[in-house]
Amino acid sequence: MKTRNETIRGLKTAWIDAGPNDAPILLFLHGFPDTAACWDRQIEVFAKKYRVIAPHIRGAAESEAGDLDRYSPDAVALDLLAILDMIDPRHKQKIFCVGHDLGAVHAWHLASLLQDRAGGVAVINGLTIRQMLARWAKNPSQLARSWYIHMMQLPLVPELLVRAAPSRVRRFCYDLGGLAGKERPGDSGSAADDRGAMLGPLNQYRAFLRTVPSLAGRRRQRLNCPVLVLFGESDPFLCPPSFDELSADARRLTVRIIPGHHWLHRDQADRVNALLGRFVTDSLGAPAC
Repeated sequence: MKTRNETIRGLKTAWIDAGPNDAPILLFLHGFPDTAACWDRQIEVFAKKYRVIAPHIRGAAESEAGDLDRYSPDAVALDLLAILDMIDPRHKQKIFCVGHDLGAVHAWHLASLLQDRAGGVAVINGLTIRQMLARWAKNPSQLARSWYIHMMQLPLVPELLVRAAPSRVRRFCYDLGGLAGKERPGDSGSAADDRGAMLGPLNQYRAFLRTVPSLAGRRRQRLNCPVLVLFGESDPFLCPPSFDELSADARRLTVRIIPGHHWLHRDQADRVNALLGRFVTDSLGAPAC
């Protein structure tokens, strides 16, 4: 396993790279307030058989922060496509997008752009922007659970909190999400590391809401590749979804609600790894659409 650093579209970009070069690619996309290190339990298992790529989002770890426009789903997709073109320049390898939390937004969106290259999408405790908007319109409970998203829209306030007490803010997120101390990724106690993991990625929340007006003019794309949605039944941030709620976005959909909290890939790592492994194996063996 190594960390690669390249300049992509003018900004230094870092990602974890492991596994055999010519194997199918598993692209792991993290959420907030994590870095790609949150996938260490998955990387350890899947890099034995697959090419594992886990990028650090803009501003996290060694990835350089950009302006607000560089955090939109389209901008992040362009960065991810550039990474994939470096890994698989001939477009021969199947790509599985695995996203947690905010990473789920990018996993759904990227898969729609990959078309035949997409082997499948696995979403862990996350929703697309369109799915979240639909929930806010119909589900008061979800609107209340999303208080932190609304707070992130305030100018300067989130940055001031993170700058003043980065480690405390990060611990607060994990405490609220039900993640036990021993399961917390990269919990080194370094205020500088915690500040770096959060300051830039805060802009994702703002960039996502800026894309809302454009959604009205975009045709909803239904993925043809297999989609696996895993949700912890005790997630305090997101109500578990139903099959009907997500079926408009995927033709070949599986939804599994299992015991656990928001960081399901951490507190239920063995079970999540088993489900992901079976999903990838089955998808690779399935006939093309």
